[in-house]
Amino acid sequence: MEDPKTILLLEDEAAAQHAITKTLQNKLLNPIRVLETTHEAMEYLDLHSQQTDAPFPILLMVDVKASDQSGLEILSWCREHANPRIKELAVAIVTHLLDTAIFRDIYSLGADAYFSKPFEYGEFDEWVVDSKKLRTRLTSGGRYLALNS
Repeated sequence: MEDPKTILLLEDEAAAQHAITKTLQNKLLNPIRVLETTHEAMEYLDLHSQQTDAPFPILLMVDVKASDQSGLEILSWCREHANPRIKELAVAIVTHLLDTAIFRDIYSLGADAYFSKPFEYGEFDEWVVDSKKLRTRLTSGGRYLALNS
């Protein structure tokens, strides 16, 4: 069996990093790579998208309030990117904001989902099960989430 694909987590708050990572690691076998700035995430994605023989992340989870730029900016960057590996990457926004304008922006920019803080696995699991778009992305090209039994 192929190794599970990496989940990228762009989160600059240590407590949120720990909570989200721990929640996902309790349920999934996928490695989780924590990045703290959008610049770091963009460099990582650019580098890994050029390596066609290397694994590419399955999911980018982004805090809407990243330290150096809005998480919406990296979402927009992904959706407008010329490289299809980046353009089609599943992107989920994580936020504690409850502003309806933010929700409209999240979806109009092409996010696949958003999750509230504090992050709960049940919400994530429902999204994976219910999202036909995500299932298609996760099963094409050998990309998948690996459940921890």
